Amino acid sequence: MAANTGERTLISAVIPPGAVHIDGVFSVAPASDDVVALVDVSAQLAALTSDLFVRAAPKANIRAATVERIPAMTPDHPLLPELRLRYRLIDFKEGVVAG
Repeated sequence: MAANTGERTLISAVIPPGAVHIDGVFSVAPASDDVVALVDVSAQLAALTSDLFVRAAPKANIRAATVERIPAMTPDHPLLPELRLRYRLIDFKEGVVAG
């Protein structure tokens, strides 16, 4: 369920391999075991601008169609390395994901 009235509506997280969740959490993953792609997607979804796109059209749930509407950086975007670094410093715990 999307919390449209709270501080954030879209909350991005990296779930360790092998973990499971209920349908209350929508998850996405890269087609391969590419950790860099996983970090790129998660970092971009954690941005306030992504949250704004979700809040602009409030819904009860955040599913694939909602995430697909959010603009994404291209893999060669000059700011993507900085975004990766900042996201990893903020979100990752030591030893959970290496890369």
